[in-house]
Amino acid sequence: MTHSPQSLRGLDPACAAAILRPDALAAWMERTNPGCDAATYLHRVQTAYRQSQLALHIDLPRYLIPRLPMCRSYEDFTTALMKTLPAGRVLIVGCGAGIPGLPSAFAAREWRCLSPSAAITQVDLSTSTPFLAQLPEGAPFDVVVTYSIALHLAPLAAFFAFVSACTRKDGWYVFGHEPNARFWRNVECQGALLALRQARRKRNRVSRYVSPGTWLSAIRARLSPQCVEPSLVQCVNEFLQRRYGFVAPLSEVELIHLVDLHRPQEAPGWQCLGWSGFDVTAVVANWLHSFEEVWRGTSGHLGYTPRQLLPSVWKHLDCELARRFPGDGATMSVCLRKLA
Repeated sequence: MTHSPQSLRGLDPACAAAILRPDALAAWMERTNPGCDAATYLHRVQTAYRQSQLALHIDLPRYLIPRLPMCRSYEDFTTALMKTLPAGRVLIVGCGAGIPGLPSAFAAREWRCLSPSAAITQVDLSTSTPFLAQLPEGAPFDVVVTYSIALHLAPLAAFFAFVSACTRKDGWYVFGHEPNARFWRNVECQGALLALRQARRKRNRVSRYVSPGTWLSAIRARLSPQCVEPSLVQCVNEFLQRRYGFVAPLSEVELIHLVDLHRPQEAPGWQCLGWSGFDVTAVVANWLHSFEEVWRGTSGHLGYTPRQLLPSVWKHLDCELARRFPGDGATMSVCLRKLA
């Protein structure tokens, strides 16, 4: 569901702009001036990112896994899995988009922890082949699990058709850790998120000048210059300049948006930045007609930062918003059952 001016009435204009980002891609293309269409531009940036990962031997961001256990969204996901126990045959679906290999590997590990005796099949979908042509042997399965995958995919109808074909009658589908459209439609959550961002910017401006560590780091860099390993962002920009003739570098934030596209809306088009997430009711109504929702959990009422990493006053606000709007967290995990 895309945002209209009516749906954002009363919302702070700065926050509304952060959600909509209508001209971000066009502005980045104009600044870097690659002389190609949007689809080719995205493909080039993603190719450069992946090639740079390989050159620097970077594959998975290792810091993600240790942080997961302290996330409320992690608890939601494991709770959704437990709703399906006991089960015999389980299919874990990944896609390799965004973070290569992590979604299916993580979900499979969590399932083995909960049910060591279950027979698990893992499959990573290729977006270059029709999804239904990639049905694994043994389909349909008792349980199908996707973790943080659908938000990266453009052909959502084909993806959910694949999920339905893989799930037996009376089987289960765990739609795990996906962005929640209701969060972006909740004006109070958006106002709180904007206030948190403003507080962070103010704190960062102050700490930049008063923190001794900042000055010590600058002094050390001046006194003892040394050869520093190139960063992933530097490598990507060098690749883009050398291979495709880019005339200006992309920032780290811009690269994150371009490489890890979030496009889960039920609207035409696919090259979308800053889209707001899934409406589960619409997903079931549009694509999973034979499924019913059994359980849903949401978390992150101040965005995607784990509650444990928030300052005390913001933790209390996150808890209060969660109490008042239990279905409006930024991330959600849902357990569905196939009826026919």
